[in-house]
Amino acid sequence: MKQTFLLLHGWGGNGSDHWQNFLSSFLKQKGKRIVSPHFQNPDTPDLSQWLLQLKSFLENLSPSNVIIVAHSLGAALWIHFVSQHPSFQSSKAFLVAPTPDDCGISEIRSFFPLPSVELNSSSVVVASTNDPYISSEKCKLLAQSIGAQFQTLSNAGHISPDSGFGRWKWIEQKCLEA
Repeated sequence: MKQTFLLLHGWGGNGSDHWQNFLSSFLKQKGKRIVSPHFQNPDTPDLSQWLLQLKSFLENLSPSNVIIVAHSLGAALWIHFVSQHPSFQSSKAFLVAPTPDDCGISEIRSFFPLPSVELNSSSVVVASTNDPYISSEKCKLLAQSIGAQFQTLSNAGHISPDSGFGRWKWIEQKCLEA
């Protein structure tokens, strides 16, 4: 069965200049299957709604063929999903610039606290040394707590268009290697 890349956006969704959109186009050109849901009310997300939507996207997919690429709040969504559906363990997950529970954004409070869960050991938490929402040290602790590898980028902000991340060759290469 063909690999499926499931791209999970964060709070507010993704603009056309977001690296996940470039990644989607890149992977499609390489013949990969892409699922990139747009979750309801991205500016005022509700965890239970997003989980129901995510479950519907995953119903016909084999976990061993799914690679998760989640940004920001999408990482929290994936952690919650795996905690509720432990038999659905993707072959790999890239959790990029995860949002912490103490970031102070009231619109996303339904996503926190994060549950305790162990992800596939090939999963990776990707952090920046100057993310305005979460320190690289907190990301490293998150990676350890979920059994994931840890990758840090120097001065990459929230790894978003605001910090210069449109097309992102590193994630493109990592997805091809997955």
